[in-house]
Amino acid sequence: MRDSGKEVYSGGLYLRLSREDRMQNNESMSISNQRKITVRYATENKIEIVEIYIDDGYSGVSFERPAFNRMIKDLENGKINCVIVKDMSRLGRNDVEANRYYEDVFLTKHYRFIAIDDNVDTLRGYEQHATFKNMFNSMYPRDISQKTHSAYMALAHNGEKVGKAPYGLKHDPDNRYHLIIDEEAAKVIRYIFSLAMKGMSRKKIARILREEKILSPAAYAKRSGCKRYEKYVSAYDDDYMWCDKTVGQILMNEFYIGSNVANTTRRSFKTGKCEKLPREEWVIVPDVHEAIISKEVFYRVRDIFKSRRRGTKMETVQLFAGLVKCKDCSRSMNYTGGDVPFYTCGTYRNKGKKYCSSHRIRYEDVYNCVLQDIRDKTSKLEKNREEFIVAASSNFQISLKEETRNLEKRLKELTQRYGEIDILIQKTYENSVLGNLSGERMSLLIANYENEQIEVKEELEKIKLEIKTIQEKHKNVVDFTKLIEQYIGVEKITMEMALELIEKIEIGEKYIKNGRTYQDIDISYRFVGKIAV
Repeated sequence: MRDSGKEVYSGGLYLRLSREDRMQNNESMSISNQRKITVRYATENKIEIVEIYIDDGYSGVSFERPAFNRMIKDLENGKINCVIVKDMSRLGRNDVEANRYYEDVFLTKHYRFIAIDDNVDTLRGYEQHATFKNMFNSMYPRDISQKTHSAYMALAHNGEKVGKAPYGLKHDPDNRYHLIIDEEAAKVIRYIFSLAMKGMSRKKIARILREEKILSPAAYAKRSGCKRYEKYVSAYDDDYMWCDKTVGQILMNEFYIGSNVANTTRRSFKTGKCEKLPREEWVIVPDVHEAIISKEVFYRVRDIFKSRRRGTKMETVQLFAGLVKCKDCSRSMNYTGGDVPFYTCGTYRNKGKKYCSSHRIRYEDVYNCVLQDIRDKTSKLEKNREEFIVAASSNFQISLKEETRNLEKRLKELTQRYGEIDILIQKTYENSVLGNLSGERMSLLIANYENEQIEVKEELEKIKLEIKTIQEKHKNVVDFTKLIEQYIGVEKITMEMALELIEKIEIGEKYIKNGRTYQDIDISYRFVGKIAV
């Protein structure tokens, strides 16, 4: 608009306060103070105030802000032709984007832009100090991000929880960094694990939760007063919308066994986007709060869902998922379906015969062997209960010692291998520095070594837990007797039965004796391990 040859400015006052600014408790940055300064400037300079645009709680790093975007549209539509801010940092703290708006929008399109405290006014044309101001302003969020991450990591290593509590847990009112059980939601967590222990797939568990009208984690959080989850509920418009991905995340969440898990993702301070970090960068501190799920159940379920299964549409996993192990390397056997389903050693399948042999065995042979063994034991139990308990107790002590010895041997081998991988990684770097290895080849080798080291570390932790569990085992034969006697006269094996009775099924490699081929199948039962009665 023009009046007697002089342009009249229709102003938009832009005010922004981020959460970080609010935490600094700096009154000069407050919305009320920005309003006073910009209103006074506009009044004194006879700039008509058309609208005041406020983004409260929005970071300056991103320019995806509702009030800011509305203001830019009003500029383009001619509603305003002048923007006033307290200083350049209110425009934004991303120097690339801030300079783009300053040069390509305000200057190029002849919109007046004023940053009061920094003495910037596009009416005077391009001013170099505005660009330098944007550069300095962009350093602030990087510095804050680094300081925040350092504080977060210190708390994480101390086993203290920062941020929202996982579904099923809540922050202790007496200590905001400590978690306690949210009993109402924890009941659902236990229910999900019990369904998984019965052999149900993630998809089937999610369907059951929907059918039983159990509130989803998002709906439960919304009902509890948390607004951050509302968009997830409204996206489906269904408070009972459970999906298999959510179920899977719950079944793999180590918070439920009392651990604090941190540093699983990293957020870019510029884009705000999150990237997943590899497990070796996670900070996991065990036993820092009360567990919802026992470690025995958690690791059993994890093994079930890590086992190979065919077809994403299946609502149950294969019968012995997570139970069939290689007798030589202790790794899970991979299941392959088809007309003649069979198992092969996971180590052999993934790494080749250099590390282990195939141990290939038909699923039908495993099934028949297990069924016959259960029938034999229940038959002897039915004939003479007391004699069964005495025999089982004797064999239990023998198998306990044998199992401990085997695990300690495997623990020693894995510890040695872990150290060997460290040496291999170091040598690979040295060969690269000396020019004996290309950068591409070095990256590939390092990645392979690191992946193997992660697997070794996971198996080490699991074996340590198994050894600890064995040491804690006592006279559990009576419990096992009560467990197995309900299957007297059994005709077939169900998934629930397999998980309830069997600890693991170890498959040996085929061997020839007296011209005939044999293959050992060792069955370890819950509470008692291997028993021969």
